Amino acid sequence: MEFNKRDMKSILKAGAKARGILLSEFRADLQATVDEAIESPDHEVPEKLQRVFWEQTPTPEE
Repeated sequence: MEFNKRDMKSILKAGAKARGILLSEFRADLQATVDEAIESPDHEVPEKLQRVFWEQTPTPEE
């Protein structure tokens, strides 16, 4: 299943609304989670992210 940019924006807005926070706060939280996963001591997690996103750090929209 693929999502376009508009779909992702709607999903992010719904997530922010569900948590009762601003969209910018939700994006920051999501980005922090992605960053933690990349730095995970469990070697499988960063390897899987690198296979999907190559050498780029994924954004919340991705």
